[in-house]
Amino acid sequence: MFNAIILFVYYENFSSIYNGLLYIACILFFLVLMNFSTNLKNTEAFIRYISIGTKILMIAAVGLSLSGIEFQWVSRTSFLFFLLYFILLDEKTKKHSKILYMGIWLFIAALDGERTFMLLFPVMLFLMASVNWIFEHKKVYKFLFIVVVILIISIPVIYVMLSNSEYKDLLNQYAVRYTKSRFFSGRDVIWSNMFEYYLRGNIFLGSGHHVTPITIYGAELSSHNTYMSILIRTGMIGIFLFFYFLWSVWNRYLEFKDTEAIKLSAVFLIITMLKQSSEMALIGNNVAVSVINWLVIAFGFVYCNSLNYQNKMERGFEVDQNREQ
Repeated sequence: MFNAIILFVYYENFSSIYNGLLYIACILFFLVLMNFSTNLKNTEAFIRYISIGTKILMIAAVGLSLSGIEFQWVSRTSFLFFLLYFILLDEKTKKHSKILYMGIWLFIAALDGERTFMLLFPVMLFLMASVNWIFEHKKVYKFLFIVVVILIISIPVIYVMLSNSEYKDLLNQYAVRYTKSRFFSGRDVIWSNMFEYYLRGNIFLGSGHHVTPITIYGAELSSHNTYMSILIRTGMIGIFLFFYFLWSVWNRYLEFKDTEAIKLSAVFLIITMLKQSSEMALIGNNVAVSVINWLVIAFGFVYCNSLNYQNKMERGFEVDQNREQ
């Protein structure tokens, strides 16, 4: 509702309509999925088919890269990362095969030079190994989310400060030596200028959905930060509501803590939140990645709804049998 208000209050051009509606559509898509239910067999079949398809895509991606064939596949690392969820959830995929495909995905991330994903991979492994313990300790569970939000807020601030410090050249040298690209890739300039633009506007309501780096620079650039984009578009109220929305999702997971799909969705939500500090995949910058992203975050609920649907069907069948007897 708040985004709809911002959309009409700060109407500027077609971009404001498109960006605003895309943001709203992403949230609505998640809410629909969150309440969707079907037969458990259909849900498990969906997991299985997506798992098989993802394995084929990963092998094809590696094959194309190693063969030297030029093939344009924007954001393939992000896309395959979220599809990896279904391989990990697939009960018919053996544990050693899951480890293998996680390794293949990591190799693809290395080929694509996705430094953020490679840094987050050990975090994902740690969360997967400790997720049962985290869910069993409610205070730790809630504290984890708060720590992640603090990190999200801190990352652009620290990054910009370092870019203006005496360590800038040293960090660039180490980054070039070990990752073949600079540590400061220009995002520090984009973020600092976006924040200055935000401070010149309405800090509570933002400046509207039409505001992007194009508005500031006159060049087609990405903000490379979901939260910075939401802040500048919808202000302090908008970013607070977005974090509150994610917080409510996080708390909702806790109600179904005995379901593996929920635990895996929780892990992917944390990784997604951290990754959004360097990209815009939750609010429609890349529609395909946004759709699969929200699908994975919501799929734990889809699975739980399917379980409840199956249980209701079985109880109804038992009641009918008792009546017949």
